[in-house]
Amino acid sequence: MPRPSHRILILTGPSASGKNAVAAALAGRQERTAVIDVDVLRYMAVSPHKLPAAVAADWDPSEKLDWRIGIRGTVALARSLSEDDFDVIILDILTEASVALYRDALPSPPTIVLLLPALAEARRRHRERGPEPPGSFMRTQSLAAGNWRLSDSDFERLWRQQESFTAADVSIDNTSLSPEQVATRLDSWLSGTAPG
Repeated sequence: MPRPSHRILILTGPSASGKNAVAAALAGRQERTAVIDVDVLRYMAVSPHKLPAAVAADWDPSEKLDWRIGIRGTVALARSLSEDDFDVIILDILTEASVALYRDALPSPPTIVLLLPALAEARRRHRERGPEPPGSFMRTQSLAAGNWRLSDSDFERLWRQQESFTAADVSIDNTSLSPEQVATRLDSWLSGTAPG
């Protein structure tokens, strides 16, 4: 049976929820998979990327230039990669409004996966994370903006926003799961069957 093409997975979740680690574990199991970290594209904006002050569930990313640039750039990359028969994993912190932007513009409907460890575990991971490597573009942009790390209150607000996010097709509490275990759960999706 030929493998379906143009599979697009969006991993969402608060900071330190494991999006990058899960994407790496999942992509490593596939033949042709590309991972797009939307923040990399957002940091290309002339003014540094900043988390919206409200971090509200109804916050509209179309109101902020770097968020629009990130989504448009991601969609363009996803289209190109899909045309070359790559599966695509997108890493972003979604809102209900950004889901609509992605669903309207992507070449095929994405499966949206919410990674949501318990708040205490997410906070522990967040505090243990180091800054971006010295000299990296993202760290330079973040330090210039004075926001290389979320404050505890912004971190919790973002976690709560993701906790109330309702547009996910699959939600995974990865509090006690390794990135490999989460990837195993999602592997069936990239193999052509829906995740359970």
